[in-house]
Formats: sequence, structure tokens, C-alpha cells
Amino acid sequence: MHCQIQQDGKCPPTREFYMFFSRDLKSEMAFPRVYTQPWYCLEDGTPTKLKNTRRVDLESAIKTWHELLT
Repeated sequence: MHCQIQQDGKCPPTREFYMFFSRDLKSEMAFPRVYTQPWYCLEDGTPTKLKNTRRVDLESAIKTWHELLT
């Protein structure tokens, strides 16, 4: 999985997923929620299909982010 948002919307060539994080705009500012969306990618790095969408609390999203960086 890849956790950085790239400007061209492409996955790195050695990865099979593209991970997208976005804040749920309807969640309270004091208790923000985050959507995580892994996308399947083609060999050339083009995202093709959304695997799933999960709505998680901010701490869980940060934990996932750090796991992807290591």
C-alpha cells in the first residue's frame, strides 16, 4: 500500500494499492473521523477500482498512516 497522495493520481510502479485518506466533513471538529480508501492499481500505476471505504477515528487513521510509512 502507498500512503502519499500523488499529483498525477498514479500508484508507484512497485505497489498494487494506492491509499487515500480524507476527513469526513460531517464529523465534529473535536472528534474528527477519517475515510480511508485503498484502490487497486494497474501495472502502470493507474488506480482502477476502489477496494473499500472505511470511516475511522483520527487515532486509527494516524496509526494506519505510520504503519504504511514503515
